[in-house]
Amino acid sequence: MARRTKKRHSAHNDAPETPEHMIDRVLGAFERWLAQREPDPQRFGDTAGIVRVACDMKSDYLGEPNPADWSPTSAAEVIGQVIPRKVVGVDDRYVATLVPAMLIYVEFLVVTGRWKPHNDADATRAALSGLGDDLPRRFADPGRLSMAGRLMQLAVDEGIDITEAGALDGFMQRYNDMPYEWRKRLTDGPGMLPHLPDNPILDDPGLWDEESDEQESDDDEIGELGAFGAEDILADLRATLDAGIAAIEFEVDRPLRITVPDARSELAALLGTPLLTRITALTEWTRPGRKVTSTGAMRRGDTAEWARRFGVVRTDGAAPNSMWDWPELAAPWSIAEAIGMIDISSTTVRPGPNSDVFATSDVPVQILCAREALDSLLDGLLHAGSDLPWIDDTVVGLLLAVLASLCRPDGADLSLLRSLAISVPHSTSADPAEHLPVDFPEDLSEAISRIVFTLVLGIVDQLQEWGFVATAEGRTYVPPALRPAVVQAIDDPDSPFSITLKAGAVPLEVPGEGSPGDTLL
Repeated sequence: MARRTKKRHSAHNDAPETPEHMIDRVLGAFERWLAQREPDPQRFGDTAGIVRVACDMKSDYLGEPNPADWSPTSAAEVIGQVIPRKVVGVDDRYVATLVPAMLIYVEFLVVTGRWKPHNDADATRAALSGLGDDLPRRFADPGRLSMAGRLMQLAVDEGIDITEAGALDGFMQRYNDMPYEWRKRLTDGPGMLPHLPDNPILDDPGLWDEESDEQESDDDEIGELGAFGAEDILADLRATLDAGIAAIEFEVDRPLRITVPDARSELAALLGTPLLTRITALTEWTRPGRKVTSTGAMRRGDTAEWARRFGVVRTDGAAPNSMWDWPELAAPWSIAEAIGMIDISSTTVRPGPNSDVFATSDVPVQILCAREALDSLLDGLLHAGSDLPWIDDTVVGLLLAVLASLCRPDGADLSLLRSLAISVPHSTSADPAEHLPVDFPEDLSEAISRIVFTLVLGIVDQLQEWGFVATAEGRTYVPPALRPAVVQAIDDPDSPFSITLKAGAVPLEVPGEGSPGDTLL
């Protein structure tokens, strides 16, 4: 007679138990155990709901699906960091119930023999109890939420029950109908550049018209600036551009000759930059497929591992909460997707259609792909830089002049421009705090100039972090072999470049390239 064994998954006896099934099984037992000890329906529901959220998030964001495996570190991260960042619409009672609910769950795991012996139950209890006083502050932090979290919080603030089927339809339609800049301000999440601090001059509701992004010209865009006349603002913007160009001693009408090196020299320089190095490493890691979070990011454990591999260290020693909080990881990840190196679905990242491009023998195709990566980086830095749409054209205009000047044989001296900006002295640190402004002028025209200069220099500093800009003996410059990629990224028909191609060089895809003035060496 065969010995009978207990079947845990009757539906698929021969299949391995999935994380979802394991969580459902253990939490089902917990809810039956809790029902015998908690007669109050509200407290029962709150406790069971919190424990389920905690177990789901430990699985999704830390990559730890076992609902009985709670180390002190995991407990502190899930309750103290993940839930405050991911759960919206909570009240004081919910926050006050978090730790007690988890302590009850730890008790259940211990008394029922489910607790994992490699964890110290008392240490986990202590880690949870140590969070109690600080949790209200974490939930009150306005910067705690991701972009999706901010959007859900906006819906909750409007009184929408986001758990009700179809309840979000009208809200999402209104949100999607908003101009881009409105949506960006409402849900602005981590970017590649820090945001400017609040300032009473720029926070004046009469300073600019939020519908300006739908207008077609600078004059229309600035036409409703309230107390400040449109002509005055336009004059300040033009003066800012002139002052910035003068500070870097850039001669607009003087041609700049750019020599495109042979293909292998340019490719070696591009692949040697931190940006391409990280893109290729992350692409290789995605084989044959990796789990991602609901926002398309690496999961918590993977983020920490890649931060370690890339030597990404916060000045305060903190570990990354989300990949999107770390430009050093988020930028190559996003750019890899943009250029087809990786493909991200709702749950998984896999190699993309261009994942093997740098393993081929087609050097020109490799160069075009690497140049496109820089182009995507520059686009991202520009889009992340400003919440003031009427200032964007001036930022772009000055940035193009600065990048062109950095492509000169001797580069440019940016010290005067830095002295006119509001940022602290030049720092290549990835910590946004290193770029925060100091004193802010009360005069509007000076404020505009300093904002523009700071944004432009912030982009230059980020390009230096990614290996496309260098500094030596007080001069900042783009290394010669990387200048073609920078020129192509500028992509401006008015750029003062004259292109010279060395033998075996890959031509640039820029306006005017291939004109009679170009030469082949």
